[in-house]
Amino acid sequence: MPPYFKFLTVMGFYVFVKEKVDVAIVEVGIGGQYDCTNVVRKPVVCGVSSLGFDHTAILGATLPEIAWQKAGIFKPDVPAFTSPQADEALAVLADRARNIGAALFVSPSVESHDWHGTPVSLGLAGNVQRANAGLAVQLVNVWLRSRKTSGVEWKPCVKMHGSIPLAPSLDITGEMAEGLGGCDWPGRHQVLRRGNLTYFLDGAHTPESAKTCAEWFVEASQRENFDVWSSRPLKRILLFNATGARCADSFLLHFGDCGFDFAVFCPNIAMKSVKRLADQVSVAVMEDESLRRCESNRTTWSKLHGAVGVRTKVCATISDALDWVSSGFVFCSDPSRVHLLVTGSLHLVGGVLSILDPDLESGKKNGSGICVGSV
Repeated sequence: MPPYFKFLTVMGFYVFVKEKVDVAIVEVGIGGQYDCTNVVRKPVVCGVSSLGFDHTAILGATLPEIAWQKAGIFKPDVPAFTSPQADEALAVLADRARNIGAALFVSPSVESHDWHGTPVSLGLAGNVQRANAGLAVQLVNVWLRSRKTSGVEWKPCVKMHGSIPLAPSLDITGEMAEGLGGCDWPGRHQVLRRGNLTYFLDGAHTPESAKTCAEWFVEASQRENFDVWSSRPLKRILLFNATGARCADSFLLHFGDCGFDFAVFCPNIAMKSVKRLADQVSVAVMEDESLRRCESNRTTWSKLHGAVGVRTKVCATISDALDWVSSGFVFCSDPSRVHLLVTGSLHLVGGVLSILDPDLESGKKNGSGICVGSV
């Protein structure tokens, strides 16, 4: 029996073949070069999004080392695109592309395309998503052209990003604009309102994405507070967990200026139940160890931000944490409004969503008429 992720990868490919999916978007699990998803010999196109420091024990502790691993997905005679990167990472991507025989292009910003007077509107908030959208437009256009049914013909490449050609700007069709504007990604810069409690969900799990998440939360919380003005006091709470070998210091460092009144730490366990979903339980980590990690994260927070007077708490499960927050409208004499930021782990965010919206678990809301596979 293969390990869990490899089993899911094999099962995913099997389902894609059986269901005759129109297109499979295959995202690597860790790195690229040695990832189990990297078995597609002739993909239509390859893409590398903004690089950051994650899984450093496996991929390496420097951007060039990480870039080398990421470039392992490049294939001979297959076009490849990258979001703008640090020079040292871009140099490695370019070198590997030359050695492999892949044509590499740097994706320009989504604003650089011709929107024909239509305002640039994305369904996902945050500056990083604008870079992702620019990359996505290039990848989708290559796939559409490969089908010879649609897509936009390239204009000659006349601009360079360093030593790498800058991918040409495209004409954004109405369908493209609609897709970008309607994009919905639960758990990424997501805002959910439940009475007096507003959830801000972002599965940021790298130091770079944590910084972006903190900036987004400050802006989104202020906007929400302005849009839903009330005389009732506002409390801001952080719900956080970090898994694996990730260093909590580099994450929590960015959340000190977010105006939190409380910081809550819990493991990625949705609830104490014999019916817990297998996807929400890591058998590689004991519950006691998970709680010790939460206590360590709380200590780290106190060392970094103890002077700002944020009270802290550790809960045994996500459900316990949400129950505590929900009953926390007695923080002051009048019932409070609460802005809760959930971040640090996609599994943590997924556990919160499974409690807030149980239909997500059963797939009842999967009514899409487009068959797109992803592993």
